[in-house]
Amino acid sequence: MKVHLTYTPDALDILQAQLNPVAELTIGPEIPQPARYEILVGGRPSQAELSASPRLQAIVIL
Repeated sequence: MKVHLTYTPDALDILQAQLNPVAELTIGPEIPQPARYEILVGGRPSQAELSASPRLQAIVIL
């Protein structure tokens, strides 16, 4: 499972320690290349973020 966070969480080390090893994180405002995330996590996703990954299945809005 590939997850992209559009921001850097305050407790990144805690988040990474709690994640299932199957989850792969990319972090930051730039869209990863190639964009293959299945879950997008952020505040207000842009049209570019929504359309960049053909694998996008879920959006988490914080």
